[in-house]
Amino acid sequence: MKILLINPGYWDLYKKNVTMESILPPLHMLYLTSVAEQHGHTVEALDMHAVQMTPDEVVKRAKDKDLVGLYCTVATAYNVYALAKMIKEKVGDIPIVVGGPHPSVFPQEPVETGVIDFSVIGEGEDTFIELIDVLEREKDVGNVHGICFRDNGEYKLTPQRKLIEDLDRIPFPAYHHTDVKKFFYPYREKLPIVSIMSSRGCTFGCTFCNKSVFGRTIRFRSHDNFIEEMTRMVDDFKVREFIICDDIFTVNKKRAIQICNTIADQGWDISLSCVNGLRVDSINDEVLAALKKAGCYLIAYGIESGNQKVLDSVKKGIKLDQVRVAVKKTKEHGITALGNFIIGFPEDTEETIKDTIKFAKLCTIAKFNILTPYPGTEIFAQLEAEGRIKTYDWSHYIHHGKMVFDHPNLSEERLAELYKRAYREVYINPRMILQELFAIRNRTRLESAIKVLRGVIFSKGEI
Repeated sequence: MKILLINPGYWDLYKKNVTMESILPPLHMLYLTSVAEQHGHTVEALDMHAVQMTPDEVVKRAKDKDLVGLYCTVATAYNVYALAKMIKEKVGDIPIVVGGPHPSVFPQEPVETGVIDFSVIGEGEDTFIELIDVLEREKDVGNVHGICFRDNGEYKLTPQRKLIEDLDRIPFPAYHHTDVKKFFYPYREKLPIVSIMSSRGCTFGCTFCNKSVFGRTIRFRSHDNFIEEMTRMVDDFKVREFIICDDIFTVNKKRAIQICNTIADQGWDISLSCVNGLRVDSINDEVLAALKKAGCYLIAYGIESGNQKVLDSVKKGIKLDQVRVAVKKTKEHGITALGNFIIGFPEDTEETIKDTIKFAKLCTIAKFNILTPYPGTEIFAQLEAEGRIKTYDWSHYIHHGKMVFDHPNLSEERLAELYKRAYREVYINPRMILQELFAIRNRTRLESAIKVLRGVIFSKGEI
């Protein structure tokens, strides 16, 4: 079967916010591509975000295909539906499949558009391969677990598919379908840069996190499998920086240390960063030393708030004292400590947000987002039950868009003011600027820092 897989463009959603200006590999699409090729299918993989491809150009690529697959998040849902409509109108009745976080939470919604035939729910590799095999053999799709489809006007949801236990059986992402030189991240040190994942799932219960795809059970790739992928990327694609994008890479400290020691032993001229966010309670001196030895220059911590009551309300499961220790130790090991913060939690007040802004100054770098209560999260369900969700227009469900809920303590305008104040107070600060300058080790990092700082100082303040 000839398959077209698409990572839809979303540049327009984030182009006004300099801290979101990044293009990272679409691992979801690249894993599906490699699995489909492993099973003998011919795949064309298009990353609209990386190559800035227009919908009309994508439609042309679909004309000789047997099936189209689209990745769908909450914020890109309408772009996905519009693209699917264009394909149906200009190509004909070609099967269109969507997967990702949004159809995993609302599997019926895409199918209700009338232009999408199947939603894949949860982890996609096994489901997608079985579905296209059944379609190719013209068998009953109702026997495929983990999908939603329409049959004679009736929407059908098949039984949930089990998570993949042995991640080593999944082939490596199909980077041969990409130009790795297209990928970048604001705080990078070296290029080319790619993402890599050593585990899937997260066992923690933060109320603002959507776990509809990889679930609440953590599964690990083997040490050897992970190192083999890194070796291929260094040898075949000349990669010089890896972003470890696990949800909780260091939760198994012994395993993380072993991986880092092996990376260090290879003698590669590479850098590592953990920008997806490590937990402060999974860090100690031994882990940090191993990360540093492996080339790690930046660790992002999911700190979220500088107020303990707010942290407890979102079930983060950490203490501010743990954050202070982790950030201090990270700096002592010569690693940049990036703090990720969210303002606008339901328990937030103006005073708690000021606590967060003050606390953020402990970090080398700080990033702020206004809370977006994503569907499928406990916090979304809470706000919906309270009647506080004020729009179901998914295009607004981005970190820097319009407020999608009525906050119990703060107006949208005041939250926007506090958001702007957070960036300006933290970054237009001699101590923070000096911290960032001392963390710079090469020209690439310097150019990135200047770009971010310029954006903060001269931004018009859009959320």
